[in-house]
Amino acid sequence: MQVPERLEPAEVINANEELFFDYHELKESERFKPALYQYHEGDYFTVHHPNDLGNGMTFTLIETLTKDYLQVMELLERNGQRLTPYDTPLIYKRIKT
Repeated sequence: MQVPERLEPAEVINANEELFFDYHELKESERFKPALYQYHEGDYFTVHHPNDLGNGMTFTLIETLTKDYLQVMELLERNGQRLTPYDTPLIYKRIKT
């Protein structure tokens, strides 16, 4: 999605407790295409979705979604060379209450 015009990009951060998005002002980004998730037996979903950003830049989203966790890997590459400084995914575990 595109950042609404009323917001400065620097305002769109997790630490901004005043940040809100009105569904009606959201517009699809022309640069990022929708990612299609694949369902697997065992009740989990995966996606491996590269996005060509132009000028040799590629952003790839790799996710696994289960009932217990979300595993996210975001890779940025230029001309096939990785620019992201990490090579392990973030894992968000569901806390059972």
